[in-house]
Amino acid sequence: MTAATAEPAAALGQRAAAPLRPLVLGLVMVALAVGLTLSYGFAYRFVGDLVAYYQACAAVFVGIVLFAVTVLVAPVTNRTVALTERWVAWGGCLCTWFAFALTCFFYGEALRPLSAPIAIGGALMLAAAAQARFGGAAGARLIAVMAFTLFAHFVATQPIDVNAANMLPLIAAGASDFVQGINPYRQSYPEIAAILPFHYLPGLWLPYAGAVAAGMEMRLVSLACLAILYGLFELIAVRRGGVVLLGLAVYPLMVSPPVAQMIVHGHVWPYWVLTVSTVALIGTRRFLPAAIALGLLLTARQLAVFLVAPIAVYMIRQLGFLPALRYGLVALATYLAVVLPFVLWTPGFFAEMYLSVADQGTVHAEIGNPLDQVALSSWFYTAEAADLLKPIQAALMLGAMAYLFANGRLDLPRLLAIVGLAYLLAVTLNPFLYRYHYVPGLLTLAVGAILGWSAATRRPVAHGAG
Repeated sequence: MTAATAEPAAALGQRAAAPLRPLVLGLVMVALAVGLTLSYGFAYRFVGDLVAYYQACAAVFVGIVLFAVTVLVAPVTNRTVALTERWVAWGGCLCTWFAFALTCFFYGEALRPLSAPIAIGGALMLAAAAQARFGGAAGARLIAVMAFTLFAHFVATQPIDVNAANMLPLIAAGASDFVQGINPYRQSYPEIAAILPFHYLPGLWLPYAGAVAAGMEMRLVSLACLAILYGLFELIAVRRGGVVLLGLAVYPLMVSPPVAQMIVHGHVWPYWVLTVSTVALIGTRRFLPAAIALGLLLTARQLAVFLVAPIAVYMIRQLGFLPALRYGLVALATYLAVVLPFVLWTPGFFAEMYLSVADQGTVHAEIGNPLDQVALSSWFYTAEAADLLKPIQAALMLGAMAYLFANGRLDLPRLLAIVGLAYLLAVTLNPFLYRYHYVPGLLTLAVGAILGWSAATRRPVAHGAG
């Protein structure tokens, strides 16, 4: 089939077989997004043995991730599954609807005046009608629009509550001081965070500073970031030919309860946007803007190192040391342009932002239960072997970097998928963990799945390295 005839066939959904690897990655995305939702959503039913419940969920989570790793490293490059794209798209529509139904179920009180059954049933009928009429990812897209509307309703009806989560109140306090010329890194906010200092990197909270200065609702920034994420994934899928996989790899996560929770209470949205921007630019070989995005990514979250280190090794292997170094210097200059003013303003900035944050597992144990998350680290706490977590994390990342260096000719979609999965494994071993820490790895995996579908079903689009 030529490039000229491939696109009409894709548009009609008549391709006789679906590529195995990206299809499996899409299903893995659904399993992980829905699995995390169910793990936390039904935790209240296991009050008597919550630790064992979370540990069992973590074992299943890690098992799914390891299965995906096996699929990525196995020699199944050209294998297909006897499914037309129409069936894949319908499966994605139903998976997205199911994730949205879970959001309606767990946030039933916030749906008023609608009831959860009406919202769930109505969404199914409308999505099915759209899918039958327009095909492609129409049903999943419609549900994504419904979810965005629902999240906006949450923002309008649920005030920011420091007793529910202190992330946004802490950022509001720091940003308010900043716009008044006061260094937030030299302030304490005991009424908001009794023990933890203001430990957010500038790239995470600066996007909220404008809203704080203007007296606007901070979560409008979060909603804008969600819209940007929708747009980025749509742009990748439409331009690269992976639209059919949106309903599996992207929208079940985007409409799920963990994302709804972050709209209401969370501060991670700039980090998530920068994650998708960085890996998408790398995956489409736009390395110069990718280097700028990567530098900004490093200004937003300490855990970004789990994404950046394996990608850096692969770039050295793929491009050569000197070209990779040039892009690395661009990333470093971008990072310093944001961070350096705060370094000069705050003696000991790096020690506070990196070394102290690396020890937050101890702080977490002091202010809460380190076993209250779906994480493999819980097993180590139970076995009184928590001191092994950081060495195992380091060994895991070094192993991923060694694999990518040894396999420098891996296609970029597989690279991104492997990096996303390695991130998930590293995070589940983190001493300090909340459920939203998993999302950047899932987003990276989603980009890899979309680009992998494109690479397997269409001719590659040529792009320059700059």
